[in-house]
Amino acid sequence: MRKSRADAEAEAHGAGETLARHEAELIHLAARLNINLTKIYREVVSGETIASRPQMQKLLAEVEAGAWQGVLVVEITRLARGDTIDQGLVAQAFKYSGTKIITPTKIYDPANEFDEEYFEFGLFMSRREYKMINQRQQRGRIASSQEGKYVGNRPPYGYRRIKLTGQKGWTLEPDENAPNVQLIYNLFTKEGLGATKIAHRLNELKVPTITGKPWIDAVVREILTNPVYAGWIRWGARAVCKTAENGIIKRSRPRAASENIILAPGIHPAIITQEQFDLVQQELDAHKAPRARADRKLQNPLAGVVFCAHCGKPMTRRPGKPDMLMCFTPGCPTVGSSQHRVEDELQRVLRNWLKRYKIQIAKQQPLPMAVPLEKTLANLQKEQQQLEKQSARIYQLLEQGVYSTEEFLQRRADVGRQQDDLCQQISKVQEEIDQQAAIAEAQQMIIPRIERVLQLYPHSSVEEKNSLLKSVLTRSEYSKTTRQTRKVHTDDMKLTIQPRLPRQV
Repeated sequence: MRKSRADAEAEAHGAGETLARHEAELIHLAARLNINLTKIYREVVSGETIASRPQMQKLLAEVEAGAWQGVLVVEITRLARGDTIDQGLVAQAFKYSGTKIITPTKIYDPANEFDEEYFEFGLFMSRREYKMINQRQQRGRIASSQEGKYVGNRPPYGYRRIKLTGQKGWTLEPDENAPNVQLIYNLFTKEGLGATKIAHRLNELKVPTITGKPWIDAVVREILTNPVYAGWIRWGARAVCKTAENGIIKRSRPRAASENIILAPGIHPAIITQEQFDLVQQELDAHKAPRARADRKLQNPLAGVVFCAHCGKPMTRRPGKPDMLMCFTPGCPTVGSSQHRVEDELQRVLRNWLKRYKIQIAKQQPLPMAVPLEKTLANLQKEQQQLEKQSARIYQLLEQGVYSTEEFLQRRADVGRQQDDLCQQISKVQEEIDQQAAIAEAQQMIIPRIERVLQLYPHSSVEEKNSLLKSVLTRSEYSKTTRQTRKVHTDDMKLTIQPRLPRQV
């Protein structure tokens, strides 16, 4: 029984080759020592902690349960390179279960005091080695960034990553999507479109994305603010930040302060000019949505709720008699309206939507019976239990010598494929059951929640109104292009809403 972990160098040359070589080495070791192998763990991922290594988690759980007399591993350092907490978990699991650790050079018995110390020292040295390797890699990334090389794994949209000839490192070259990047910048600077409108335009033009999904404003905004398109290399803008919460290490990627970001001239060709990039940054900085200061009360009940349908920017309150709701984006054709008028229209639209939604829910009655689906799910789960027993039987046949190692691996792979197919079927049936539950949840929660909002809204404060609207709406879009005058009395104001549904019904 063994556990293998691919390091960075093995991944660079092919993790599968390293895994196969280690497996053959340990099978040969087991045959030489007359050890009966009953289970093989293959850990392809290179994780720093036990939490990021699912195979190691399974191994430790079985070791703690006393399931194995020994574990075969290429070297002690393969068991844990995490912090002292992870090392302690590994050491305790083997010590208190009395499980031996068998390597090609030594057999460690946790019950032996000297072996225990040698084992713990090996874990400590593996952690130190890991940190040194990680520090060297990080210094190498910083140095490469300062030299103008691209050190990321995935190239930005509009570029492909290519290996430098005659030297270490990678750089970028424009690909077939580079003209689309130029189009995005031109739509922003020359036509005055915001990120949302640009995303709509790109979707209308069938411009492809990297993932094949539709364009959204966040992706457009990331392209508009990435200096790589102007010929720069940026590193450290979204560094991984680790925090401990309830004893669990969590990772996030917050935006770093400007002084902590490396920005160096790149050796790759730019797609846009520096002047065009600077102009975009000036426009973005000048039109950030204003936020209420902590020492000031909220004055606009529609803040963060109503957005311009043309440019996608938040509608802003302009104090006056009466207060007006305006879009201040240059070149945007949207005409403002009184705040009171927009509030009344928003309540009317929400009330009409609620009426239509009640009719929609009523038409869906009676709901499809959930009993057949639940019965199907129970049958699938029963079949899953039978496969688990069948899998356990395969291990027993291996222990009894009925199966050879090759036959065991083949039979286990066949059962594993059946288990994967069954898991997909169970997930699909469970999804259908959840969809039915979503309809019932919408009836029980969404309808009375909106009715309560409509009842309380006229008598609430500005802050309360804002909270009420945000509790039932994710977004509302405002459209109006005709300015009312003494001669023009037409009001073409239109509001659309996106209710905050618990699930897709």
